[in-house]
Amino acid sequence: MTDDIESAPDPSNDDLAEVSRLAKRVLELSSTIDAAQAELDDIETKVLPELMALVGLAEFRLDSGEIVKRGTVVRASIPEEHRYEAHARLAAMGHGDLVKHVISLQFGKGESQQATRAYDLLRQEFPDLPIGDKESVHSGSLTALVKELLSKGQDVPLDLFGVFIRHGVTIKAARRKKEEL
Repeated sequence: MTDDIESAPDPSNDDLAEVSRLAKRVLELSSTIDAAQAELDDIETKVLPELMALVGLAEFRLDSGEIVKRGTVVRASIPEEHRYEAHARLAAMGHGDLVKHVISLQFGKGESQQATRAYDLLRQEFPDLPIGDKESVHSGSLTALVKELLSKGQDVPLDLFGVFIRHGVTIKAARRKKEEL
């Protein structure tokens, strides 16, 4: 497909009608998807969990094998704009060991020997090399910590740690039997 409109022939009425039909179909599908997503969110986070709580179910297995669980989903991932503050807060909370450092150097062709010596002599021997020191916290480790702290009733800076909490249901796929594999 090309974006060279100048060399394209003038579109026929049939072509224009087809473009119009497809564009309207995109709008229709988009509207349908939005409505379906709203209904899905309502059922997952309100209707089904409330019904399961009302009838006293925390978990339910469908006849097709899937497991429906009522509970809370927690995820955490530090937003880049809060990285330094969040890492400092983790350290202050006694969880600084979650912060990982990646120090990298960029060497050009034929600088292999320098690269092997660079780690120990980094600042002294190669002061002009671009040195990056990136700190990061694995989102899985952070999520586990946040879940633990929340379960203990401890204060967690939700925005700082990019915490997402959703109450509702999760549905796990049915386990396949060995003969099905």
